[in-house]
Amino acid sequence: MYFNKKRIILVCCFVVLCIAIGVGSFFYVSLFSINTDSKNINVAAVKPKSNEAVNILITGIDTGRKESEFGDYSKRNDAIMLLHYDPKDKSANLISVPRDTKVTYEGNTKKINELSSIGGPKYLVNAIKSNFGINVNYYIQLDYKGFQNIVDSIGGVNVTVNNNMNYDDSNGNIHIHLNKGENQKLDGKKAEQFIRWEKNNNSSENIDSDLARIRNQQQFVSAVVQNLKRKSMIFKMPSILKAVAKNVQTNMTSSEMYKYAKALAAVKGENLRAKAISGSEVYIGGNTYFVYNHKENKNIFVTGKTEKVTNPSLNYKIEILNGTDKNGLAKQYKDVLLKNGFSSGDFTTGNYPKKPVKNTKVTLYGIDEGEVPYIKSKLKLNNVELISKKTDKFDIIILQGEDFK
Repeated sequence: MYFNKKRIILVCCFVVLCIAIGVGSFFYVSLFSINTDSKNINVAAVKPKSNEAVNILITGIDTGRKESEFGDYSKRNDAIMLLHYDPKDKSANLISVPRDTKVTYEGNTKKINELSSIGGPKYLVNAIKSNFGINVNYYIQLDYKGFQNIVDSIGGVNVTVNNNMNYDDSNGNIHIHLNKGENQKLDGKKAEQFIRWEKNNNSSENIDSDLARIRNQQQFVSAVVQNLKRKSMIFKMPSILKAVAKNVQTNMTSSEMYKYAKALAAVKGENLRAKAISGSEVYIGGNTYFVYNHKENKNIFVTGKTEKVTNPSLNYKIEILNGTDKNGLAKQYKDVLLKNGFSSGDFTTGNYPKKPVKNTKVTLYGIDEGEVPYIKSKLKLNNVELISKKTDKFDIIILQGEDFK
């Protein structure tokens, strides 16, 4: 289950609000301290009609370099998730959108997380509407500092760190250093490292970094929820609510936040779905994007499920080139692809003239973008580039490198 979004930042916040309902009057008073009139929130709330479903866009932002032309909007969304709540059947869906998702905005191709830095939340909300066909009623955002404060107010969170995590990005001021181990208690600063980790320094693996990060975020949010359910947490609610009120920005009124937090707290486990749009990372035009099948994800925000679609027939002209000193590697992989359903009559195998090649690479020519995630899953290779122009000779060229497994 591809639960949360990037930097689960806001999820934690909204979960806190939901659990905190039992605190009663203090909770309600605390909500009135939340910044509901921030100059950074340049999109108006759209109040749903009585008994109508509501869509709340929840984002975590990464404060970037301020550019004069952007003013206060020089912040990228590092986590994007839409909460859909239907009061008719008291169900809720939490659907995360990877930050590198490829979208079209005003005729231009963008990563979805770029939009707020260009035109504020308004651009992001409009992109959600135009690319996914769903209206957004309310907007909530939190930054990393706020995330740290909220985690610290809870008293830290216990998680299992499945990998040694060592990553440094001086330009982005990101430094992640966590040791592998079970049941580790993380404070706010370390929790941020845990949910931000994608890969280690000098990693040669070609992985879907968004997906690697999501797995940790899913575990983290689950741990937060379990923490908040403890009876002892009632004594920490004043500090938790203070942290929430101080660090959240939204276009919701305090009464609206109270209304929906109370409703969400009453949602039964079987009526809560957590998922992410289905897709995969692909290299296109010099950038890595998360691409998705529009038909498969058509109703995911409302239903919490992907649609069953007819997968493309794997009838492509494929060339496999062995860029290593291992004899027969191309032919061996051809047999694997035949077992995976690719057409038997469209293969060419051979040796790459310039050996050795370090990294395996797949190049797709003129293939529909929506088909790429399925093809990639059948190839079982991650380093994939899509070139829009079709060629007469091959649809897919696979260059096997020394990292080929």
